[in-house]
Amino acid sequence: MIVAKNLSRQYRVQKDALNTGRFGFGLARREMETVDAIKNISFTINKAEAVGLIGLNGAGKSTLLKLVTGVLVPSNGELTVNGLDPSEDRKKVARDIGVVFGHRSQLWWDAPLKDSMEVLRMIYSVGKADYERRLSELVELLQLGDLILRAPRQLSLGQRVRGEILASLLHSPKLLILDEPTVGLDIIAKARIRTLIRSLIDDEGVTVILASHEVSDIEEICERTILIHEGEILYEGTIDELKSGADVERSLVLEVSVPAEDGSDSVEVREMTVPLTGGNTAAILEKAASSGTVSDARVTGGSLEAILAKLFDKITS
Repeated sequence: MIVAKNLSRQYRVQKDALNTGRFGFGLARREMETVDAIKNISFTINKAEAVGLIGLNGAGKSTLLKLVTGVLVPSNGELTVNGLDPSEDRKKVARDIGVVFGHRSQLWWDAPLKDSMEVLRMIYSVGKADYERRLSELVELLQLGDLILRAPRQLSLGQRVRGEILASLLHSPKLLILDEPTVGLDIIAKARIRTLIRSLIDDEGVTVILASHEVSDIEEICERTILIHEGEILYEGTIDELKSGADVERSLVLEVSVPAEDGSDSVEVREMTVPLTGGNTAAILEKAASSGTVSDARVTGGSLEAILAKLFDKITS
């Protein structure tokens, strides 16, 4: 779906006017410098794949998404989306892309959701019969019901996000770009959005790029992730590989039911916490089983969030 080869994007920005010499000189004659937002990166995203884009603020995530959508033109390198150059074939590419930005809206604030959908139908040239069928399917899938007749200002944040997703899927895009789609949502709303996105991937074969600081979103939705820092790719691969290769302390916590010490028929539940080191899992389980019945087991530490926090803290310190 997406192929990037040696992709770069530079910006020309003004230097601090107070550091240009004589006071006020920079206001009359601006001194400019070049900033590398994206630095010679290459990656591939396959069809029907979900990829998480992770990075600190200012890492280059938004610039990369704008390049993919054709809003920005690469300074160097090659980029294709579904076989097309998004900067040269922007209209064609736009018909294959749906976009949801958590901080921006494509809906009319004071008009019913259905009116916004009608406008989008005309923009994307969706036939009336196809539009009615698609709208009905998505309203049911998103559990919007009569909310389609309300204006965004009358909806809760979670309901508005579902309206944004409805708008982005109306023209049956092959690629869905999500930038902080669950920002500000409660636990239930987040779970519904994650389930919906996974169903789009599994049932409709939609390709998803998810940029989010909500690491749990990426863990539950995506198979692969791209870590980006200061315009460069630090890691591209599966989340499982990232976790297994990280130097983060993990522990195995076991709940073991053992006979009561007073000799009665009752049992006591004890908790065993053992640091996990390479290849010691079998020995831990064998020891626990010999002392009682293992009723529960869980691994603590080593979450994706902990791994990323340690990684970014190391490269920024």
